[in-house]
Amino acid sequence: MDAYFGVDFYGNGEVVNLGELKKCEIVFDDYDNWKSYTDINKVIELYNVKKYIDTGIRLEDWTNPQYTDYQNKANQVFGVVGCFLNSKDINELATLYNETNIMYRQDFVELVCKIGLYKKFDDLQFAEFLEKANIRIDRILREKDIVYKFGKVVREYILKDAENAEFFVNKFLERSEDKELYYIPKELTVEDKEGLVQRYIELDSPNMNYLTVIMQEENPDKLKLSEMTRFKAYKKLEIMRKKLFETGLSFRTGVGIGFKPMDGTGKIENESEDQNELKVSYDSKWILDNLDYATLLNNFYWFEFADFFNRCLLVSQPSEYGLENFLFGTRGLREYQVGTSFRIKNTMAFLQMTGYYNILCQREIEIEDIYKWFFETYLKDEFNVEGFVYEKVRRDAPFGERNRLISSKIDHVLKQFDLYSKYGAIDRDYLEFSSQSVEFSQVASLSTQKYAYCNDENIRSEYISIFSSQSLLTYVERIGKAYDSFFKLLENETVYYNDFKTIQKEKIDFLLSQGTIRIDEAGEIELKYDRLRMLIQLYRYEYLCLAYEKTENDPLKDALKNNKLLVENTLFSRPEQDYLDYLLNKHKFSNGLDLRNKYIHSTNSLDEKVHRDDYMRFLIVMAIIIIKINEEFCLKEKLKK
Repeated sequence: MDAYFGVDFYGNGEVVNLGELKKCEIVFDDYDNWKSYTDINKVIELYNVKKYIDTGIRLEDWTNPQYTDYQNKANQVFGVVGCFLNSKDINELATLYNETNIMYRQDFVELVCKIGLYKKFDDLQFAEFLEKANIRIDRILREKDIVYKFGKVVREYILKDAENAEFFVNKFLERSEDKELYYIPKELTVEDKEGLVQRYIELDSPNMNYLTVIMQEENPDKLKLSEMTRFKAYKKLEIMRKKLFETGLSFRTGVGIGFKPMDGTGKIENESEDQNELKVSYDSKWILDNLDYATLLNNFYWFEFADFFNRCLLVSQPSEYGLENFLFGTRGLREYQVGTSFRIKNTMAFLQMTGYYNILCQREIEIEDIYKWFFETYLKDEFNVEGFVYEKVRRDAPFGERNRLISSKIDHVLKQFDLYSKYGAIDRDYLEFSSQSVEFSQVASLSTQKYAYCNDENIRSEYISIFSSQSLLTYVERIGKAYDSFFKLLENETVYYNDFKTIQKEKIDFLLSQGTIRIDEAGEIELKYDRLRMLIQLYRYEYLCLAYEKTENDPLKDALKNNKLLVENTLFSRPEQDYLDYLLNKHKFSNGLDLRNKYIHSTNSLDEKVHRDDYMRFLIVMAIIIIKINEEFCLKEKLKK
């Protein structure tokens, strides 16, 4: 079938392709020939033209009489389409569907309903039509009248192909932008749906992304899957991954971390040889020459576990999501988003901690001894804070035992700090009495204004328009070069208001009204950096650290005063809370590593190497907690001065 490039309705949003409206003009000019059309694509194109007119979208150069004429002609569309389709018998309709361009196939099914054509079918005829036309089930399930009339036929059609399980996984187990309403036939039972998923798992080459979602996600109200079904998905995924690596068809980004003697100043050398690998070496002489515990703790900043605002940099950040996250990734309903950038950062942190641990062990220094010093000595000497206890680790303890202990220490440390933040002291008797765990989101800060989050859709739209690669403002025809963001366009080019098209000017006008940009007398657009400081942090990190901000800054002061920013006083920011929950638990995120629970409940692996790897991750978690607690006491001291 040849491609057909007719009018296609994209909705009535701001990103509508104005070129489609120009094509509508051509269709209206051919009005006298509408009734003689024999090409199904030209017939369905009329339906798309009508959609544009019905939404009220029009070109600026259309006169009112011209637009009224178009409206009158659009009112004739259903009559023309109905006459054409009703003239066809059952067998011809299946042939027509297969001759329909892909972009119009949903329209075909819609029209079968809208003009009542489906009423001509009995069950046997409709089953034959579905078989011959081979219509995708999502196209059928959008049409309530068809599903209600032919529920039994639709059920049988769904169950014929195991790959139809992908629709149910996508709709009920994935976090999807698809807001379409689907109608599931009441004849399709809970057992039918699980059986379909089981058959999908047994296929020779099911999609690995869907297997991952089946394995991780639960939504018993919509798609009830037993634990055995999810386990089978897990085992199939293991087999397929192993085969993929054996055949060498997988793509990997290599990450390597090394330690070697340099000049003793803490140098970092990038030794990457190509864009598909990241190799970094750290100065081991710096470590060995500075074995005091304070410096050894500060080295976690050297490894970039946190920045100088004490924000954990290992978290998943939407601003780092690459195009592959949107094009190729699946996102479960409760899945923590892990893109390429996140994996690289966390692989680096794991390798850094592993190498650091090995170097210090050679000098008979346990990292947990450093942690113990922080809680029991440093806090007391530096801030006069008493009562923190951190249990010493046995040097000969196997890693499995260490993991069980450190998982309980994490909870113990957080409970101690939470008590101190609320009451100014740590009551040992209360700690021994209380058996309740503390959630990361519940641990209070010593500050009264710790973090600020966006609480205003205009601000959110503002920073996306400026910094996102998905913004409409990244390209102007005069310059002929697309930038990663509007911000980079303005940083690198002289850009004028009239460089932009009408649809882009609407967004420019919005940014002007928000005070993000200014336009001089010549029409040149300039950034206002006092506001950008706030916006770039909200975009990049999803929050502001108020202790490091000048609240007399007008944009920030205004946003706080008018509740456009939501202030919370917790030890961890929301992204940090989510990251720690992802590492340690599974109750919040379906793909969580569950480090803490699997050792507390003895469901951990028996492999000693796995135990050792998990211990490195536990050490990372405790390092982050120490960074955050140290910040709290530093800020408290700062306020005293």
